[in-house]
Formats: sequence, C-alpha cells, structure tokens
Amino acid sequence: MNSLPSVYCVTCGRRVAVRGDTRRAVPQRLYCSDACRQRAYRQRVARRRTTPTASAPALPDSPWGSAAIPRQLGKFVGRDRELRLLANLSANTLLTITGPPGVGKSRLAHHHVRRMRELQRLTRVRWADLAPAALAGDGQSHSITETLRSMGDGHAVWCDANREHPSTLVVDNADVDLDECAKLVMHLVSACPQMKILITSREPLRVPGEVVFGLNPLPLPPATEHPTIRDLLQSDAMQLFVERASTGNPGFTLSEHNAHAVAEVCRELDGVPLFLELAASRVGILSITELLSRLRQPVTVLTSGSRTASVRHSSFRAALDASYDLLDDQERAVFRQLSVLSEPFGLGLAMAVCGFDERGEANMIELLARLQAKSLLIASTNAFEQTEFRQLTPIRHYGSDRLDAAGETDEVWDRLATWTTAAARQVLDLRPGFGPPPSPSIQHYIARTAEWAMRRDDQRTVPLAAALVRYGTALGQSALVQHLSHRALLLSCDDTDRVRLLTEMAAMQQATGNVTGAESLSRQAVLISRRLPDRRLHRRALVALAASERALGHLADAQANARQALQLAQSGEDPEGVAECVESLATTAAVAGRLTEAARLVVDLTRVLRSLDGAAAAGVQCALGEIALLQGDVHRAEQHALDAARGLRDAPELFGRPLVLLAVVALRRGDRRRTLYLLQNAHALRNRLGHHHTSPLESLVETELRGFVSSCDPGEVAQARSAADSTSTDFLQTYALSSSPMDQPVSEPSADSLTRRQLVIAMLVAEGFTNRQIANRIGASPRTVAAELARIRSALHLRSRAQLAGWAQAILR
Repeated sequence: MNSLPSVYCVTCGRRVAVRGDTRRAVPQRLYCSDACRQRAYRQRVARRRTTPTASAPALPDSPWGSAAIPRQLGKFVGRDRELRLLANLSANTLLTITGPPGVGKSRLAHHHVRRMRELQRLTRVRWADLAPAALAGDGQSHSITETLRSMGDGHAVWCDANREHPSTLVVDNADVDLDECAKLVMHLVSACPQMKILITSREPLRVPGEVVFGLNPLPLPPATEHPTIRDLLQSDAMQLFVERASTGNPGFTLSEHNAHAVAEVCRELDGVPLFLELAASRVGILSITELLSRLRQPVTVLTSGSRTASVRHSSFRAALDASYDLLDDQERAVFRQLSVLSEPFGLGLAMAVCGFDERGEANMIELLARLQAKSLLIASTNAFEQTEFRQLTPIRHYGSDRLDAAGETDEVWDRLATWTTAAARQVLDLRPGFGPPPSPSIQHYIARTAEWAMRRDDQRTVPLAAALVRYGTALGQSALVQHLSHRALLLSCDDTDRVRLLTEMAAMQQATGNVTGAESLSRQAVLISRRLPDRRLHRRALVALAASERALGHLADAQANARQALQLAQSGEDPEGVAECVESLATTAAVAGRLTEAARLVVDLTRVLRSLDGAAAAGVQCALGEIALLQGDVHRAEQHALDAARGLRDAPELFGRPLVLLAVVALRRGDRRRTLYLLQNAHALRNRLGHHHTSPLESLVETELRGFVSSCDPGEVAQARSAADSTSTDFLQTYALSSSPMDQPVSEPSADSLTRRQLVIAMLVAEGFTNRQIANRIGASPRTVAAELARIRSALHLRSRAQLAGWAQAILR
C-alpha cells in the first residue's frame, strides 16, 4: 500500500495530514487552518492589485560583491524550534540573529532563507558575508569599511532596483564592523521600504526597529542515571556529533560502549555546533574516552576544521580570538577573571572575583552587560527571581588559558576564597534547618575553594569545611567532606571557626550513626566555646552535646546540658535559641516517655511566637504537631502542620518538615497514596534544595514512615518518586494545603490546553522576554501579548509570570 504524500501548508509551511483515499489527487492548494487560508486569499488579492506589466527588474549585485546564497554541503541537524520562530519573525524589517562564537548563526540563517524561498515567502535574496574580507588583512578590512561608506552611483542603482519590489538582504558576520554596518542598514531601511534585512552577528546592531533573535547552543543529552541510546539521540547536540563523526570516519558507530562518553563530550562542549564538529573530526585519531579527557584544554585538541571554512571558524582558538580581540582592556580582564566561576554566579560574586567594591557596582553592571551583548556571557533568571550569569564551558576554558597567560590565576582564586569564606560564615550563623541553604552553585564554589585553600594550608579551609559538612553530603560529596573536615582540624585557626567545624562534624557523625564520635566532637566544641565571647556558639555546642548524649541513652546529662543552653539563650534574649533549646528538652522528655512534660514545654514556646520570624514560628508549629502525634492527637497535629505550611509559602526550602508531618497524619487516617506522595515530595524537595537537616522531634515521628515505605510495593514507590521529581513547589503547596486530606493529587497543568501561539509566548516568558519583546517576536502588540498571558495563566491555574516561567522551563523543555 502506498504511503500518503507529504503535503505542507502553502502559507506557513506546516505539515498537513492528508486524509482519505490515497488514490485521490492531492489538492493544488492545502492550508493547515482557516487563518492560513484567509492570509493566502489576502496575498492573492494584493498581487492582483499590482500592475501586471510592472515586472521587477533584474536585481544588481549588492555593494559587497557576491550576491549568491552560499551552498552548504553538510547535513543540517536540529533547530526545528528556532526555524519555526524565525518563520514567525520573518515579517520584521530588520532581524538580527545573535549568539556566541560557533553557535551556528550563519548556518541557521542559510537554512531559514532557503526554506523561505522554497515556500515562496522570499523571492529576491542577496547574501553578503563580511568575514572573509575582514580577516584577510588590514588593507582588505579597510576596503570593507570604505565599501560600507560608499554611497556612489552603483549603490544608488542597487537601492533603486529594490525600492518598489520586495527583496531580502542577508548580512553575515556583521560584527566585524558593527558601526559602519549599522549606518548602512539604517540607510537601506529608509531608502528601500520593501526590503527586509537579516543580520548574523555576535552582537546586536542596537538600531531602532531591530528585532534580536538570540541563538542558544544545541540541546544537550539528558543527564539521567541510565539513559538509553534512543534517549540520548533525542538531543540535537548528540545527533550532530554522531552525524559528523560518522561522515568523517565511516568506521564510527554509536554503541552502548561509547554512547555515554559521547554524551559527556556534548556536555563538555556545551552543545556549541562548531566545537562539536571540530571534536567529531578527531574521532578515529582519538577514541571517544581519550577525546573527552583532553577537552579540559580544548585549545590543544580542537585545532583544525574544514579547509573551506572562514578563518574565524577554522579552529577553537581562532573562533574565540576573533571575539577576544574586539574587547577593550577592561572587558578582557573581566572576561578572563570570570573564568574561575564554573557555575552560575550573581553580581556580588562577579564583583568579588574581579576586585570591584561597592563603588564599582555600576561599572561592573556595565561590563557584564557588554560581555552579554557580545555573546560571551549568558544571563538567566533563577527560581528565586535573581539574575545569574555563566560562561559556556568551552568559552570558560579559553578564558582560563588567558588568565594563566596573564599571571592572574592565584590572585583571582584568592579573591574567590575570601568571598566564599564570608558566605560560609554567614550560613553557619543560621540554625540548621532554619533559613534558606546556599544555592547549589554557591555550595559548589565553597567545595572548590575549600580544596584550593587546603592545598595551601590556608586557615580559611576551616570555615569552608564547616559549611561543606552541613551541605556537602547532600550534594553527593561525602568522601570530600570527610577528607576536608579531618584535614581542617589539623590546621591552626581562629577558635570561633574551630567550634563551628566541631559542631557541624558532630551533627554529621550523629546523622550517620556514629554517636560516640559525635559525643567526642561536641564535647571538644563545648570546652573551646566556654572561653569565647559569642554565647551562641557555646549554646549550640551544648545542644549538640545534649543530642549525642540523648542518643547514647544518657538522658539526665542530655537534659542538664539542654537546660544550661536554655539559660544562655534566655539571658541573651535569643528567641530562636530558646526555641531550639526547648525543642531539645522536649525531645529528651518524649524519649523518656514523659509526653505530658514534652507537650507543656513546647506549649510554653507559644509565648515567644510573636518574636520569631516565619521560619522559626513554623518550626515551633511543627514541634507542636509532632508532640501531638506522639500523644495520638491526629487532628491537632494536622492543624499545626497546616499552620506551619501556610507560614512557609515564601520559604519552600523549609517545606519538607510540615510535609513529613502531614504524611504521618495521612498514614494514621489510612490514606496510603497521599502518605507516599507527600513523603516522596518531601524527600525530592530537600534533594533539589540540598537541605537534609531533620529536627530531633521530626526524627522520632519519621520512624513510623520508614516502616510504611518498606511495606509498599517497589513499583508504587518508584512511581511516586518519579511524580515528585516533576512536581513544582507551588503545586505541592496547593495540594498539601487542600481542605480534604483524602484528596488525591491532581495532574500538573498540561501544555495540551494551550494553542501553538500561546506555547511560543510561554517559551519566550521562560527565556526572560518582556511583553514588548515578545510582541516584536510574534508580530503582535504588547496589549495582545498581555491578554494572551492572562488566558495562559487562567488555563494553567497559575497566579504569576514567575510561576508561568517555571512551568514552561519544567514542562515545555
């Protein structure tokens, strides 16, 4: 049986499904929707209104010489989404494709133009590539400038030919002379109303009416635990590498043995097409594993590309030298120094490593903006609505080489260590489990600078190791934490930092079951902290000692130390310290079976609730709920858990404790599905935020849940864990606070309820675009975009733009 022919909409180019008998002839014109049918009708009417005899004259060459569209021999891989967005933007007069070196701007522009010509949406196209002449030598570069400035008769004739007839001019690699190119483009826009101009550049022209299309690297393969080859090949970066490697080396095949190494190569090169192609050309000379091990220094490996490629695309160094050479001295210094930051970073950290103080903030913002405009820095918004920056991995390696060559490496690392040490001390001043943990990127920098400081026997290793003890285990760095913390104890340092480290190590030892070791470490912390002026440190050391003694069964000693800590907190007017000490006393009483005494102790805390912030107050509510559960009062436990959850709407990192409490409530009521869902979400939330601290009372309550999980079907647990990994915090809070405890979790908002245009708007919101920028992208007004956003939020039951951006990032991608 013959397969149905491939038929495409004659207006927008979208594929149209042909139904019915295949023997019937396909209609001459097919449309994907009534909107496209109406658009085609209006276009036909407009063509009839033009004078039939007014045929377009032959278009002379552009002032840049060659007007032919260059032919690309290699297979074009991926970029379906980008091509669709470009097609939607093709009606704009001036469209600029920007992106970092090697990201594929020229290739995308070429494919877009050819595709539009095939669809007869572009007819008269001229292509001007400024890169070859610009890089041929100083004299030739000067001739380009003179040509762009030229407004002679030849140029006038060329403009006249385009004045009354639709045409498209593509200017490739415009960044070689942005100022002159911008002037000429503005002249052409005013002189030729029917002309559309498509620019490719590493930096926008920054002229009125310019629509900027930022091109990102190719999507990377999934970083899941055991992906199949089919899963990996869903990534455009993976497809491109495999296609180029097999073309250059026919003996190469993707197999179970090398698939994961290929995926790591794609991630190491951050999905940049040029660098993937350069790496693929080395397959056959180097194995995939050997290639991966050498990509830490890509300058030495990615050295030769296509013979016919332009000079700036001939190697890794040439591609980045072209951008680096266009920077001024201050931009070069900041670009080099930011290369020590391998994770997303904020403005404060950027200022620290580049040596800027508060007075230089405005200058730093300007430099970051200029590097971002030149596509050497990527800006994004994190889950907390904060702007973060990062360099692509290959660009960062190039910057690191430049940093070494400038002799600035140790100086910049020293600045980074100073900043992370201050951040670590700030974290350690917070009570564990109260207050947001440092972001994963800050935790990463703490770990890296701790290693750097340890190699130099720097005393800053001690506070860095203490912070790493608190959060590093959650990041899967247990071996590093153990090594650094024990080495740090051998260094000479300030007693304050030593007490912090001993207290954190004691908590870690107790959490891992080494109660004797925890008791020894906490006792050392108590002895040293007695002579320190900071009473909070002594109080925390006493609480840690009480916890280890309670675990050893020494309940009288635990109660005595907790009472001594409580006296210190009360004398220092420290309400949070009072709450911590009372909870320690209540836990000891509960372990001893004195539940009435434990309840009375925690109820006394309600007198200090008004002086506590939201997190500490929620902690007291959870403690009240946990005592109520131990007494068998499920209803009262639920009310306290719900009160705590309501108080933590703005602190999702602390939401795990009330979730565990609600899970036990659901278990006591026989709702096993809700129990499993809440418990797995509590664990997933703590994993995502690197927050694994549990209070003493919570540990008593959670014992009941461990037996429940072990009795569940493993498939059911895996399903609940998978659902929890994709559940947003907002949705989880709404479900946990649902009025009926027996409600089952409803499904997440689905993309199926949105139109194609609404999906595009949601993706652009996720990328940080304003309403006006989105309007320019889709060819609508800002008012229309605002109305569409209101419909999208209503359809998805989302309250804010930030929630929509989070949903789009999690669901659409």
